[in-house]
Amino acid sequence: MNALTDADTRRGGKNPPHAGLTSSVSPKAHSDGVSSPNVPIGNGEKPAWFALRVTYGRVEKAAELLRKEKVETFVAQHTISRIINGQKVFFKESLIPNVFFARMTPSHAHFLLEPSAQHLPSYIRFFRNKLLPRQADMMHPPIVISNKEMDNFMKLVSVKSEHIKVVDKEKCRFKTGEEVLVIDGAFKGVRGKVARVSSEQRVVIELTIHWLIATAYIPTAFIKKTD
Repeated sequence: MNALTDADTRRGGKNPPHAGLTSSVSPKAHSDGVSSPNVPIGNGEKPAWFALRVTYGRVEKAAELLRKEKVETFVAQHTISRIINGQKVFFKESLIPNVFFARMTPSHAHFLLEPSAQHLPSYIRFFRNKLLPRQADMMHPPIVISNKEMDNFMKLVSVKSEHIKVVDKEKCRFKTGEEVLVIDGAFKGVRGKVARVSSEQRVVIELTIHWLIATAYIPTAFIKKTD
């Protein structure tokens, strides 16, 4: 957990190093943990986002190892505050503990992360989708996230707000289930569903079927139904 300096609080932290081509992700999203883009694509494969999990406290170290392999990474963080010596101090910490995201082709992902390959430390591994059948290697397939989902997710968490949170589905009271677009305010451009969370109206996005992330309070006037 790192204290934010005055220079960092507006954009959520210093930009990580970049190399090679620029990414299609917006500059604001880059400021919250996106690194350099993927290696060249081969065999007609398209890159996708993989959820990766690590042992406690090693997210930043693991993401740096992937960046050295020219892999685009994203460490989702959110703002929290503490009262220290009578003053409110803001910090950044992982939104989803011990999880970060990396964008690469499936073959490159398996090349780097299959245990038998030993290209990366064993504490970095795929976050696997246990809702799907096991593969030939008797492992569940990795969680793969579309670029559209990740762009929406990164747009949400790029906002400096103490009220962004991961929520349980049981604690969300969805209104209609229809997708909406936030058309004004700090979360402008975020797509999700309107729900009641912590007694407030918020927009909740679904990152695959594994995580629900809620914005801060959103006024009704800032919400538009999508077609």
